[in-house]
Parts: sequence; C-alpha cells; structure tokens
Amino acid sequence: MLNINQDSSVYICTQAVDMRKAINGLSILVVELLESNPSSGDAYIFWNKQKNQIKLLKKSPGGSIMYRKVMWPLLMVLLKH
Repeated sequence: MLNINQDSSVYICTQAVDMRKAINGLSILVVELLESNPSSGDAYIFWNKQKNQIKLLKKSPGGSIMYRKVMWPLLMVLLKH
C-alpha cells in the first residue's frame, strides 16, 4: 500500500519519459528535471509519450517503491481532451 501523508507532496513530470527506466533512472530524472530530492518521501509520477502508462516513484529511508500502471483505453480518450 502506498502511504502519502500530509507532509508529503506529489509531483507530476510533464515531459514524456521512457518507461524502460527503473528506480535509479527515474531518480535521476527527479533530480535533473524536477530539481527535487528523490529520497524526500515525496511521490513522483511519470507518463510515457502515448500517455497510456504511468510510473509512480516513492523513496523513503526504508527503501524504494515503484508502481507501473497501464491505462484503460477510455481513460486515454479522456486524457487527450
């Protein structure tokens, strides 16, 4: 289960991201593109170019979590408008 408390923030990367990136690759993007600290406890959301997949990255002192979700076609239509 993903816990985001009220002291944490959720950041969305507006640039398309290569979904082959794993935790380390996404962490580098957090530093370079979002100018943030990936170990801050905040959550970071990344989209692919087609906007049909997302990855969520959350790191904490206890470890890292990465979720990947493939979007439903109906949701993709709604996101394009």
